[in-house]
Amino acid sequence: MRRVCGIAALAGLLFGYDTGIISGAIFFIRSSFSLNVFTTELVVAVVLLGAALGSICSAKISNVLGRKTIIKIDAVIFMISTLFSALAPNLSCLILARLVVGIAIGIACYIVPLYISELAPAHLRGRLVAYNTIAVTGGIVVSYLIGYFLSPTESWRMMLGIGVLPALILWIAVGYLPESPRWLAKQGQFQEAQLMLRKMRVCEAEADEELVAIVDSLNQVGSSWRELLTPSIRGVVIIGIVLAIVQQVTGINTILYYAPLLFQSIGFQSVSVMMLLTLIVGLINFLMTIFVMLRVDKVGRRSLLLWGLFSMTVSLLFLSLSLKGDFQKPFIFWTMIISLFTFVAAYAGSIGCIFWIVIAEIYPLQVRGISMGIAASANWGANLLVTMTFLSLLNALGPSNTFLCYAVCCFLSLVFCYYYLPETAKYSLEEIQSKVLKS
Repeated sequence: MRRVCGIAALAGLLFGYDTGIISGAIFFIRSSFSLNVFTTELVVAVVLLGAALGSICSAKISNVLGRKTIIKIDAVIFMISTLFSALAPNLSCLILARLVVGIAIGIACYIVPLYISELAPAHLRGRLVAYNTIAVTGGIVVSYLIGYFLSPTESWRMMLGIGVLPALILWIAVGYLPESPRWLAKQGQFQEAQLMLRKMRVCEAEADEELVAIVDSLNQVGSSWRELLTPSIRGVVIIGIVLAIVQQVTGINTILYYAPLLFQSIGFQSVSVMMLLTLIVGLINFLMTIFVMLRVDKVGRRSLLLWGLFSMTVSLLFLSLSLKGDFQKPFIFWTMIISLFTFVAAYAGSIGCIFWIVIAEIYPLQVRGISMGIAASANWGANLLVTMTFLSLLNALGPSNTFLCYAVCCFLSLVFCYYYLPETAKYSLEEIQSKVLKS
């Protein structure tokens, strides 16, 4: 089971690499194509527009072709678009290639958590879905490492082009993946679904009971868009959309995408030092995601999320206050650095990973594809909005007030999750519908 999830999570590695590598490459792309603030934001943010499109289109395609097939198609899109990004002769071609990279990322962020959640047993589901987020954050770390080591050569084309290799590995490895038993059942292929469940569960009786619950779930809810507006479904759709927006408006990707430029704006001059600090950010993000994987099925989704949002709010307030001070004073300098690193750790230890786990759990099977597509698209839309406005906000409000705005968003997110987010740990996907969300 872990091997299957590991192969699927290779798409997450590509997701992380292609979103993270722009952080280091943008320094040199700006020089190559003489970018201004707007075109810099556009090169970074066009990926997010593509991701929103990829997420919403994935729902229908994966329902028709199957989860496994769309992962293989996604690997091909990653290979082609990454290669064209590295070879782009001008800004227009680079933007177009990055748009297609974004479509591949959007498909990956949608299909992998869905696929893993539909294969995983209830008691391991949170941990196994977290494999994908670990792969994403691991991909970001790899991209920061490559950016750090290649920065002296200013070879942004090589930075982008290296992403072809994991895409090729994924394309080859997908052939060893099973199809989702829940998708098979949805297609009426109950015998195939039963065989698949029996291969992945401890005993046949457990697999047969799970299949009965899946069939019952299919009989309870229709699969049309109109079903999303019914009282029994509308609430979880809203929760998914709000969590998608929360994950972005708290400001994390302003750090993941623009970390070197952020460090430059607050006084750092050495490119190597800025890239090293960016690498530390990536490592914190990666290590805290591993922490979530180990704890999420024991502690629960809700507790980790509330703890994380509270810590994010406090760290952003300290970051905002320190950004008003004199960085030449050691106390101010270290308050700023520690607050920034604490924010990244709290994000990775909560909403960064748990959002993808929760949206893979809370929807009924018949509308899971559509609902996850909506949530993922909302996530990328909010990401696009934050990314396209960050440098402009930084110039207009200054670093301190910009991060104060994100602190307010964190606090409001904490209030929403406290009142409306249920605990879904240790329940099967079908039990979540019949017990947790109706209680």
